[in-house]
Amino acid sequence: MAAASNLSTSRNYTVTVQELKTLLTEVGQEHVLQFFDSLSPQEQSELKQDIAKVDWKSLQQVVCRQIMTGCLGRPSVLGTLEPFQGIENVAEMIPETKTRYQDAGLRLVHEGKAGVLIFAGGQGTRLRFPHPKGLFDIGMPSHKSIFEYQVERVHKVQLEACRRYGGHLPRVLLLVMTNEESDREVKQFFEDNGHFGMEPEDVIFFPQGLLPAVSPSGQAILKTKSSLALSPNGNGGVFSALLKANLMTVL
Repeated sequence: MAAASNLSTSRNYTVTVQELKTLLTEVGQEHVLQFFDSLSPQEQSELKQDIAKVDWKSLQQVVCRQIMTGCLGRPSVLGTLEPFQGIENVAEMIPETKTRYQDAGLRLVHEGKAGVLIFAGGQGTRLRFPHPKGLFDIGMPSHKSIFEYQVERVHKVQLEACRRYGGHLPRVLLLVMTNEESDREVKQFFEDNGHFGMEPEDVIFFPQGLLPAVSPSGQAILKTKSSLALSPNGNGGVFSALLKANLMTVL
């Protein structure tokens, strides 16, 4: 399975059509190559690059879960799923419990054991804003962006931990998950704004994974004969993205 591992991690590779067929057949997606022989060399290369962006084993697992839970228009084999009940509502906590949680959290911040994760891949389409949502000026007199407000909240927590426990300002890592469409613009925005007062090495960007849209039968959908209909793989993809970016060791 050398072809499978190489395809999911590198965009610059030479791979035979037979290796592509073997990989895709193993996960039931061989139809992706149905037009391959009719494509120009450039189009073939573009399709190979799209194939390389996908973790096909993960897609296979997602499709299986979707089928089992009835999300692809089929009856669920797991029965009725009930909402998880073990959730505490901060607004309903007694003051002693809320204070205990705040103290524990600030202690971790003071010890440098806390970080902040921002899901920054969303576009501002519904805001009629043609850029990543975090760049949006929400209309306050300060004209600050959403990103700036988020970083300011990190600063406030750092200052509160320092005030309560003393010592120097604790380090808090800011992890920013982008996607293929927003990555360059988000990075440039942080750089242009001096990372909003944070140390550049404390702001870590990493890309979200991509998955193809699938049909009710679980088949990957082609956008064109030479491209897949790819989209970010959802909030749950953050864990595999952290692993792929080798950030679990940092955390």
